[in-house]
Amino acid sequence: MNIRLVGLGAAALLWQSFGVSAHALHTLYAFSGGSDGGAPLSLVQDSQGNLFGTTAAGGANGHGTVFKLTPSGTETVIYSFPAGRGGPIGNIAMDSHGNILGVTYDGGDHGYGSVFLVAQDGFERDIIDFDGSSDSGSPRGGVIVDSHDNIYGTTTVGSEDMGTLFEISPGPNGFKQLHVFQGGDGGASPEGALVRDGSGNLYGTTHLGGINQSGIVFELTASGQFKTLHEFDNGDGEAANGLIMDGAGNLFGTTIQGGAGGYGTVFEMKAARTFHLLYSFTGHADGLYPLCTLAMTPVGGVFGTTTQGGAGAAGTLFRVSLIGVLKTVHAFQRSDGSSPAGNLVVDQSHNLYGMTDSGGPANAGTVFQIEE
Repeated sequence: MNIRLVGLGAAALLWQSFGVSAHALHTLYAFSGGSDGGAPLSLVQDSQGNLFGTTAAGGANGHGTVFKLTPSGTETVIYSFPAGRGGPIGNIAMDSHGNILGVTYDGGDHGYGSVFLVAQDGFERDIIDFDGSSDSGSPRGGVIVDSHDNIYGTTTVGSEDMGTLFEISPGPNGFKQLHVFQGGDGGASPEGALVRDGSGNLYGTTHLGGINQSGIVFELTASGQFKTLHEFDNGDGEAANGLIMDGAGNLFGTTIQGGAGGYGTVFEMKAARTFHLLYSFTGHADGLYPLCTLAMTPVGGVFGTTTQGGAGAAGTLFRVSLIGVLKTVHAFQRSDGSSPAGNLVVDQSHNLYGMTDSGGPANAGTVFQIEE
């Protein structure tokens, strides 16, 4: 089974109808939880349409994998994480050579996690093993990569034990700590994926700090100036996930909790850096507890997932318009996936791909697709 949406006309029709879409869910791949992996975490796509991803479970050693998934749904495990190494977490990225980059929260040489590189032939190396002190440690949000293969990410441990923001440039001695979080209105514990604009400014979120310890949205300029753009107050969200940016410089994200019902929110930071709450989840048919990085397609609005709720009580795939109207694209039924989370990917043909953490025939998660 798969989520298929044919043509912009069909997408517009789906947008007009509240509740579950009439389009069938297309499962591109269902994990077994064994050697092929289980509980997928993150996806990226190459120019040939192949998807690459990580799983938190399964593989040869039971500690997760890096896998390749062809457009026809054939899965190949590229790398299995060894026991005691620490498994992958957060969003992955692809560099200009097609290598997969990501992080582990723990493990590595010092037990504080690592930034890893996995080539498509299965070669793996740690770019850095965090030591928990001088270079911080315990990253959760994953990494992003710029056009020069510079890597950017965050850690949750640092000299102030509130997290750091780092850059790794190609070549030896490329690690640089860009910012140490201080708590308070400066935020603490960054756990979502970063986004970088064309001028080299970085944007992200923290889970803690700010008003009511509900987290913040921040900017680190290319010149190194840190700015708090918004402090969540729980009423507009709490514990934000990763951000995306549109062509006009507007930022969009979700929070896991908070909002009018306490079940999470979808928000926008406009290019003028004014905050706009787009939607508060009610915990009913619209779902609850989004743990996702959003995606945009030319249809308009933003797509995302909730980990629970919906008609099947297994989470939803939703779309929120820029005026804050939510439509449920699909309600998961466990048999076709459960607890969708992580990032969504949009390809050059505007097809949308995502993951469920569990559910499917083996209850080990799925990769799904919507075709536009």
